[in-house]
Amino acid sequence: MNTAYRTHRNRMFQHYSVFNSKEEALEHPYPDMNKEEWTSVCDLFASEEFQRRSAINKENRAKLKIVHTLGARLEEARLEIEEMRARQMEYEALLVKRSDMEQTMQEHADDGATEERRRAGWRSSNRKKTKSIEDDEEQQRNLVEQQERRMQLMEQQMREQMMEQIRQLQSRTTPKRKFG
Repeated sequence: MNTAYRTHRNRMFQHYSVFNSKEEALEHPYPDMNKEEWTSVCDLFASEEFQRRSAINKENRAKLKIVHTLGARLEEARLEIEEMRARQMEYEALLVKRSDMEQTMQEHADDGATEERRRAGWRSSNRKKTKSIEDDEEQQRNLVEQQERRMQLMEQQMREQMMEQIRQLQSRTTPKRKFG
């Protein structure tokens, strides 16, 4: 009911504001309103008290940083949605970072295997005939095992970092609020 009254009064004031003076506004009454009612409305709009309150309200509205007409509950929901979007963006950035790390690890693994093959070929071509093939294979297995251990260690460290970051993100989350 109050909303309808405010809207009606606002429309009457807009109609009143089109005219330069109270007398001119009195000559053109608001539609579907008799002259006596329109005269009392014009008196209200022209009164010093109304003008003073209007100026104060205009100043206060200008000071507002965020114009809100949503109400308290909807404001809380908007803030919660913004928090959820921020967390989602952090999570997506974390996933991108993880995929970049996995790709880097794969590249390093490929580089290491290629380097080992190159070294093995060079060694075999320059190797003295006294060394046995079994020693070379054993050395190559050791190098491969070392590389695999390094890769497993890097993978484990990355998993731990990711889990820690996920825990941090989850600790930032707030429990869902019920509205209503």
